[in-house]
Amino acid sequence: MQITRDRGRSDSLRAQLLGPRRYEVLSLGDVIEVGRVLTGDPEGMAFYGLAPSAWYARGIRLLGRTCVEATPDVTARPIARTVHALLRRREGVGVVDLFAGSGNLMLHVAQRLSARACGLDADEAVWAQTDANLRIIGAPPSVRLGDWLSYFNDPLRVDTTVYVLSPPWGSAFSFATGLDLARTDPPIPQIVETIAASDRSTRCYAVVQHTPVEPVHNVSAVTDPYPLVASGQGCFVISIR
Repeated sequence: MQITRDRGRSDSLRAQLLGPRRYEVLSLGDVIEVGRVLTGDPEGMAFYGLAPSAWYARGIRLLGRTCVEATPDVTARPIARTVHALLRRREGVGVVDLFAGSGNLMLHVAQRLSARACGLDADEAVWAQTDANLRIIGAPPSVRLGDWLSYFNDPLRVDTTVYVLSPPWGSAFSFATGLDLARTDPPIPQIVETIAASDRSTRCYAVVQHTPVEPVHNVSAVTDPYPLVASGQGCFVISIR
């Protein structure tokens, strides 16, 4: 699917959903409108392998901030393919999303790798809604309520850890100027350095999600210290260990 933004409305809609409508439970009509504006397709907000009308009918709901911050299928699937092409399926792999949101990206990558998954989210409202959504689709309970740093107090016991990194972009992103990886909250380079110092698995990778459409800035702040081992639509992968 080709992503086509409504340039005249994208930034204002994003500001609404991250601002006054942050914790609003969106209607199906709202979700369809978000898909139309942000992807050019009313079906663009597909999650968990389900079109908006299908997941809404099953009782899945998204908050305003989650709808705009989460990774829908249209971007999660290419990222999962990129990671699978690099690692294939192997024993002893865990997928960790330190800023899980909907959990959709984590699930897509974990399913492609046949791997265990663990996500965290520090926003109790987001976590509660995601936990309810994952129960509806029958996914294992895999998202914890907690700050991203708390993961390292009780990490997955695996040989290879694959971190999918997409912290809140906030003011680091606009549809007009693109994404600055050094200004996310927290900055991607800081997250990677923390992983390098704290992770205890034998092998460790970071999958850095970025916008598949707009410019991406300060990639070198991540790829200069650590080797780039793969790249694809909406992401690149570095080897931390």
